[in-house]
Amino acid sequence: MKKIEETWQQYLEDLKDQIEMAAPDIMPNFEEIKQAIHGIMDEIRDKVQAALKALSKCSSEVHPEYLESLRSQLIPIFEDSLKFIGMYTLPAPTINPLVLTY
Repeated sequence: MKKIEETWQQYLEDLKDQIEMAAPDIMPNFEEIKQAIHGIMDEIRDKVQAALKALSKCSSEVHPEYLESLRSQLIPIFEDSLKFIGMYTLPAPTINPLVLTY
């Protein structure tokens, strides 16, 4: 995830700037551990990806009340639209709340 890597790099730059201003004598130590803490970014990225995947899965499931509400609104629309056969001759439609068939 590119944005996490960009944010992490910016965080490290900000941290480096703060260390240089507040305690420049520990700057060599920071440079040594900079690569070691890179694993933290990987862990954060993995956790964000897992959270987004879980959110996507949860949001793809539709609440049954919403489905019933949508169905009750769409059935009359389809019933009205099926009255307009136009130049084609179709058999009389059968309206089923779950499946629209001819």
